[in-house]
Amino acid sequence: MRKSLLASAVVAGLGIASASQAAIIVTYVNRGTPQGSATQFSTGFTGYTVRLTETTGANITAVDMESGTNGLFGRFVQRWGDSDEDGAYTDKTINVAGNPQNLTANAANNDSHLLFVGNPPVDANYVGKIGFDEDTGGATFGAAGSPNPPFPNNGANGITVSGINGTIQAAFGINGPVQSPVIDLAYIVIPNDFAGDPSRPQGGLGSSLIATAGGAPQLVIFPAIPEPGTIALAGVSALGLLARRRRA
Repeated sequence: MRKSLLASAVVAGLGIASASQAAIIVTYVNRGTPQGSATQFSTGFTGYTVRLTETTGANITAVDMESGTNGLFGRFVQRWGDSDEDGAYTDKTINVAGNPQNLTANAANNDSHLLFVGNPPVDANYVGKIGFDEDTGGATFGAAGSPNPPFPNNGANGITVSGINGTIQAAFGINGPVQSPVIDLAYIVIPNDFAGDPSRPQGGLGSSLIATAGGAPQLVIFPAIPEPGTIALAGVSALGLLARRRRA
């Protein structure tokens, strides 16, 4: 565990341990079918905002979804660039300016990525950045110019669907003035038939260590994504796991 990052973020938040133990829940905000342009819709896929909420109101000060076995894992749609035009898509889009998450038509709605924290959400709101990375879990990109339905043809950017071990990883502290009990951590695009990996805890998408002001870091599980009509249960499931850990 990258203790130095998390410890510095907790110290930055200052304060004595809260009398009421913090509890962090995970919810998946359904953003619908990704829309890359006025006419392009990625049918068969859904975008979700991964949201963390600290239920007692304490600010979230740091996130470690990079050390050990932590991270977001799954069949994420990734849109990478080819800035040197050599036919290989190697320019990872770990963060995207403007934090696109399928709220308006945007080419980056067909990409899974971290979301900048704070308001306004910008890179300067991070305090220390460790291990920011993405991986396609063995999946490859089609050749430049090749058709890629339901996504746009591969061109300056290529789009692929990660294997089951596709990853989004990072560890960071959050600048004190923009800390909040609620952060939108990432935007992910996944196939409609994928809800999580049965081999992972809660059949889900991995885990993260989360630090809060005045509280001890907590291991938070990203549970399986529920059916659309029961999307709020993702948060309930994560909260239940924390309760069980305390009783253990």
